[in-house]
Amino acid sequence: MLTHVLVGDEGRTIELGWTDGKRTRFHAVWLRDNALDDKTRSAGNGQRLITILDIPAKTRIGAAAIKAGALEISFEPEGKTVSFPAQWLRANAYDRDETRQPGWTGDVIQRWTRATMQNAVPRASYPAALHGRGVLREWLSAVRTYGFAVMDGLPAESGALCKVSDLFGYVRETNYGRWFEVRAEVNPNNLAYTNLGLQAHTDNPYRDPVPTLQILSCIENTVEGGESSVVGGFAV
Repeated sequence: MLTHVLVGDEGRTIELGWTDGKRTRFHAVWLRDNALDDKTRSAGNGQRLITILDIPAKTRIGAAAIKAGALEISFEPEGKTVSFPAQWLRANAYDRDETRQPGWTGDVIQRWTRATMQNAVPRASYPAALHGRGVLREWLSAVRTYGFAVMDGLPAESGALCKVSDLFGYVRETNYGRWFEVRAEVNPNNLAYTNLGLQAHTDNPYRDPVPTLQILSCIENTVEGGESSVVGGFAV
């Protein structure tokens, strides 16, 4: 259980004390980014509704107190009050000593950034890949090297993405079925079923085995706007 809270660094950090004598520290921005209220996370499925850019750069803790065994924090300059269960804070404490080995990537992997990739996105057309093994080989090689590639010219029909997987492999089905229809629904159980923007994320990391290559196919955009983005995780 929590025994004390101490706000420091002009509200940018907070130290928590526990009954077993341990102390853990959290940053104000990290806590705000991971807030559990229904304005930050969807009440129906717990998925994030905001991005880090929606959080004020000068976010700090204005006040903090232990109430009913939970930590209640007021964030400034938003004037937003959020409660964090003690058990959740203890499970997600990152201020602890851990032995970490440096990461590495294989020789075939190329780390990229916006500066190096913006005007050089690997791309192929579906008809060309369908009839040309060399085109398909180069496209798959790009996927292996950069982690993604674009394919144009697919039929505008449901399940067309399976035509791409049929060129080189098979589909591993999940509880969503052979493919997942992204569409707007009433009372959605997934943010993909809304017209809200999705920030950078990794799909299904909890699966065993995790997805290897994921294929996204845009059939029709029925609203104005919309943008697709991809992040080079190895570069990050």
